[in-house]
Amino acid sequence: MKKTVFSILGLLLFLYILYTVGIEAIIGSLLGLDLLIFSSALVLLIPSLFLKGLKQKILLKPFESASSLVENTKIWLIGFFFGTASPAKSGDTVRALYLKDSFSISLGQGLATVFLERIFDLVFLFAFAFMGVVMLGLP
Repeated sequence: MKKTVFSILGLLLFLYILYTVGIEAIIGSLLGLDLLIFSSALVLLIPSLFLKGLKQKILLKPFESASSLVENTKIWLIGFFFGTASPAKSGDTVRALYLKDSFSISLGQGLATVFLERIFDLVFLFAFAFMGVVMLGLP
């Protein structure tokens, strides 16, 4: 039931964006794309998305959840969409709900997985920022 509601909501939001922006403007933008830059971005984007799915799969391992990389990546993308499209950044909560329904884990376990992922992201962000500050400070 929830997946159907979210699917319909996503489709309605997409149609609203198409209507608001205008199909002519979208087609004009697509025709003006630099194909080399666009294809380079796609080549870099696809592995990045699967790495996010892999991170989620690894975090689900303690809950003995049989999950595939493709399914984890799909759920991460759904959460990312809702986090971007909603004003309250509710994508992580939606992702926890999808994890609960898809992998037979509790909502608390889904929220814990999402929370741990956010903590790991912050730790890596600060570690790379620290390395950048150290490298810039060296002669």
